[in-house]
Amino acid sequence: MESNKKYIKYIINWMDITKNDKSTLKEVNADLLNSQKENNENNSNKLYLIKTIIDSHMLYCDVFELLTEKKYYEAWCKLERIEINLISIKNNIEYLDTHHDYGLQFLTNMVRNWQMLYPYKIFLSSREIIHELQCSICHTQRSFLDNCIHEKGKLYNGQVCYDEVTKFEIITFDIVSTPVHKYSVLFPKSGDNNNYQYLDLVLNYVKSTHQIFSVRLLNRFFDNHHGILSPDAPCPCNRSMKLYKDCCLKRKYIYIQHVDLSFPTPLNVPAIFQ
Repeated sequence: MESNKKYIKYIINWMDITKNDKSTLKEVNADLLNSQKENNENNSNKLYLIKTIIDSHMLYCDVFELLTEKKYYEAWCKLERIEINLISIKNNIEYLDTHHDYGLQFLTNMVRNWQMLYPYKIFLSSREIIHELQCSICHTQRSFLDNCIHEKGKLYNGQVCYDEVTKFEIITFDIVSTPVHKYSVLFPKSGDNNNYQYLDLVLNYVKSTHQIFSVRLLNRFFDNHHGILSPDAPCPCNRSMKLYKDCCLKRKYIYIQHVDLSFPTPLNVPAIFQ
């Protein structure tokens, strides 16, 4: 289809996509709905991927703007939305010409880099007993012994197949460090008291949406425990939610997290990153 060629050209030139391209996204969505009505499965799946790629780049533009406005949690939630989009695209990429990247590697790297700079360590996670669930495509009930022909995560006529929970029972809510849903950050009643120094420092140098950088989190160890406070304080190694007495206090060495930041061109980066 001619419209598809136009859209493909659009996502190949992904660096030109901005948060103001809502009209193009609306146009793709309208074509997707028409294709679904005609049961043109291959075309519908292709249009879904095009739509999701455009949406992901627009979301990233939103993320960068929110970060510059110091709206850290809102940006964090949108980073997770991009991450979810990227999973759907990866699971169904066979519907697009894989000779092109469409900016997917850029999004994958940059979402990871920004997330690594966040100070969030504690999240809320629920545990449930699932009594009934069904396929989102054909609405057939699923179980360990019975299933339908649709594969979770795959596209069917422009719709992603997922498990639709119809009956469940919440057992408990747990505090975790590796959540299923990253948006479930725990904040104290007093508000957001997190230290966003790493984000702020990077934003001193990243001035445009598509400027790239890379982050590595390393552990450096010290052979003494100078300047460490109460054993009941959070462990300064920052590797878990454990208290100092339950983590590094009993070790000969204490491991301190080190942030290694790289830009494609040399910059005068503060010593905290050196």
